[in-house]
Amino acid sequence: GKENPIILVVYGLIDASLESQIADDWCSGIKLIKFIEKENQRRETWEYPINEMRNIGLNHLETTHFIVMDIDFVPSSNLREVISSYFNDSDHTYPGSDKDAVVIPAFERLGSCSTRKMCQLLGGGNKDQYLPSTFKQLKECVLAQKNCQVFQQNNNWEGHFTTQSEAWLEGKWYEKSHAATNNSVGGSIAKQIKCFHSTRYEPYLMLRYCPQHTPYYDERFYGYGKNKIQYISH
Repeated sequence: GKENPIILVVYGLIDASLESQIADDWCSGIKLIKFIEKENQRRETWEYPINEMRNIGLNHLETTHFIVMDIDFVPSSNLREVISSYFNDSDHTYPGSDKDAVVIPAFERLGSCSTRKMCQLLGGGNKDQYLPSTFKQLKECVLAQKNCQVFQQNNNWEGHFTTQSEAWLEGKWYEKSHAATNNSVGGSIAKQIKCFHSTRYEPYLMLRYCPQHTPYYDERFYGYGKNKIQYISH
């Protein structure tokens, strides 16, 4: 809804019926931006300007914070509420700098499906059971059912290893603050990532949007690969 605005940047031609469906049926909070290049600027299919499109999305922000997601990334149903409650939790401290970033752990559902009906079958006939929508469902999918795992852990383990997603699933979200005393309230802070285990680290982030500080994506990167790594590294 409007309290959870989504900026959707679509590359190439978009069917009028799909545009109407996005506007009417999907979500009232979606702002659709069409990126259509002129005929003399057409590129090969694999040359899609992914980082330029991300920057277009940033330029349309009307919120204080944002998360850049790929089209196949589905956030938990209560992500906004969880993040908001975290900021307002008096028992824990968020660093609070405009340059701080919150890592959103990423997981994937095992078992491939190419249509909605196939995905429903994998979910036992219930479309709502194919993808976990809450932390409890995700934990069950990973630990009990073994139907989910850390995103790309089999073919790109370095991409999200630094997040330590297994510890996050176990509820290890905080660490002791060096500035806190044993009797203080708010004596713990969110776990800090002090170093990257690999230069291939490419987490999904929630960032504060400050025109003076928030970096743009390097538009020299296009197509698939390395574009999020560049953003994290530089």
